[in-house]
Amino acid sequence: MPTATSAFQSYILLKLSPVETARATKSNNDAGSCWIGRHQFLIYRLFSLAGVMPVGAYLVLHLATNASVLGGPQTFQEQVDRIHSLGPLLPFVEWTFIFIPILFHGFVGFWIASGAMPNVGQYK
Repeated sequence: MPTATSAFQSYILLKLSPVETARATKSNNDAGSCWIGRHQFLIYRLFSLAGVMPVGAYLVLHLATNASVLGGPQTFQEQVDRIHSLGPLLPFVEWTFIFIPILFHGFVGFWIASGAMPNVGQYK
């Protein structure tokens, strides 16, 4: 009959036994055969930045401009005029730093989601 100590030792040995690691489904040569496969890390980092940076920068500038109303109507109007003083450069700045990064974020997000494998069976 096993003792409590030997049962505890068996339990500890089971818990501390090496865990089998997951194996890649594709070899490194398969992943590196196309440009996207070789640069996936970079694409994912740009995806993250393209979602956070334009929205965050827009939010900060928008809140700062609107908060300038606390200095009075004249201060607020000066801030709005400063933005509009960019003139024809304003659409270029908006497209370059807001719209294109958000479009990139949307396209890459759709690409990631469309290639995802469903895992709902794990949550029964």
